[in-house]
Amino acid sequence: MRRKRIAALMAGVDQEYQQGFTWGMYKASQEKDVDLCIFNCQGHADGFERDDSGERVIFSLPNLQDFDGVVLLLETIPTKMCREEILQRLSEVPHLPLVTVDCQWGQSVSITFDDESSVRELMTHLVKEHGFRDFAMVTGPVGVSVADKRADAARSVIEEHGAKLPADAVFDEAGLKAAINNAQA
Repeated sequence: MRRKRIAALMAGVDQEYQQGFTWGMYKASQEKDVDLCIFNCQGHADGFERDDSGERVIFSLPNLQDFDGVVLLLETIPTKMCREEILQRLSEVPHLPLVTVDCQWGQSVSITFDDESSVRELMTHLVKEHGFRDFAMVTGPVGVSVADKRADAARSVIEEHGAKLPADAVFDEAGLKAAINNAQA
């Protein structure tokens, strides 16, 4: 009997979030005596336009029929076109067990996090307990639903309490890097 094989599809394994999942999946695969094959492109959802045709080819390599399941970190994949290609490939193997992280797709088992409540609690604490009134914010990557939800929750609390968040004090990850580079130049 052959060992079970799981494919993990993600981007940016050099990022802290993905490293945590990678390490956890690795440890679980060792404990369960399962082969884990990670397919990772290095593009990031960082707001920069790029031609990721070379990067996304990694996701065309596995024959998903050869796997016993897939773990998909779709929100880490940098472009809509790449995400759509992955979902198209998965739709061709509807019998394959699928676990999605931070998104729901089809009949997948989905792992999600309640980031909105924790951000709301943190921001409310900063305003009420510490009296903070002026804020700057670094959001996650533009267009990533998880990052957008966190930023929206923070903005909501700031508005509810009449605190300030000037438009020029909000940076996405790419914008922050650009601001730091300009300041250092």
